[in-house]
Amino acid sequence: MGYYSDFYVKLIGEQIDLDVFISDNPIVPQYGDRFDEHFWFDKQQDNWVKRYSKWYDYDEDICFLSRKYPNIEFELIRYGENAGDIEKYVYSNGSKHGGKAVIDWPKN
Repeated sequence: MGYYSDFYVKLIGEQIDLDVFISDNPIVPQYGDRFDEHFWFDKQQDNWVKRYSKWYDYDEDICFLSRKYPNIEFELIRYGENAGDIEKYVYSNGSKHGGKAVIDWPKN
């Protein structure tokens, strides 16, 4: 089985040739191609989307890309299949910061 999540990864910073970026990095799907029906690149938004998928190595994969492209930050937002399982990280030059969302109900 496994745990399913929706992933959104956005490239922030230096403008790059997206066609070259995608062809140089096999973890990034090609435009119009999909690893499966849930994984694609959104050229309009400069991000890729992985919906309802298992991507257990996402942390290592994005850290690798952030080291390879030190002038670009990679913002990752993950929504897990369980309610409230949300996290957001920004990866930069091999390091990351961020964390899990905190849901806090207002006090009456």
